[in-house]
Amino acid sequence: MRVQIEVEALEAFGDQLDRAVSRLTMGVVTAALIVGSSIVLNSAGGVTSRALRLLGTVGFVGAAVAGLWVLFSIWRGGKR
Repeated sequence: MRVQIEVEALEAFGDQLDRAVSRLTMGVVTAALIVGSSIVLNSAGGVTSRALRLLGTVGFVGAAVAGLWVLFSIWRGGKR
């Protein structure tokens, strides 16, 4: 014998929680990219290597894209 109970409100809450965790994760990754890129660009000896400068710049661009994605996701989620 098998009994199965489905609660629609609980499923909706689970979906909402999943979206919130996804946004929070992207926010933490964005913050880590910003901090890491800042450390690379402001290292003790100065950035003399073009590769390090490029790495720091790519990190900032990636953080900007991820930040925009999070903002767009929040904006789009408010319309539901």
